[in-house]
Amino acid sequence: MAEKATVKENTPIVDGKYQSKNLLFLSEFMKKKGLTTIDLANAVGVTRQASHHWLKTDDMRLALADRLFRSLGYTIGFRLLYNGEVIADSTTVENSERKLNFLKIALQRRGITYAQAQKMSGFGEGTMNLYMKRDDIPMSRLMKLVESLDMVLNITLKRTDRIVPEENTSRQTVAFE
Repeated sequence: MAEKATVKENTPIVDGKYQSKNLLFLSEFMKKKGLTTIDLANAVGVTRQASHHWLKTDDMRLALADRLFRSLGYTIGFRLLYNGEVIADSTTVENSERKLNFLKIALQRRGITYAQAQKMSGFGEGTMNLYMKRDDIPMSRLMKLVESLDMVLNITLKRTDRIVPEENTSRQTVAFE
């Protein structure tokens, strides 16, 4: 009798598909829209291997995600919740051309300094300052930070010509049309 194959928790592949945590929003969007890694690559002018790498490693920079969705005709929005209350929303913050202003505002409202956020997330010294200065953060780091600060990240994808998001209640929520 053959034994059932078991999958280790740290393997990125289950049943022939990549597990997705940090890029769950991208995986769901691709599935709903019938997009392939080639479609993603063409949208931002990279190779298919590069877009495949994002899904394989379950990570990409926030600025790249923003560029990708803009090229597909969507805007990406980030809303942070703490104890069920919205504490920052990238679509309503002042100076919203800065991609990480929603994170800065959330930390300020929670009374958390960059140094405290780094320590709570296990990031190296100066990491938060660097992310804020560059106005970019890897999605894996953003998710780790959000989870370590006991917050929830809602991600919305809106068609640039329409503004009616769907709702989802998972830890990383995503809404798109």
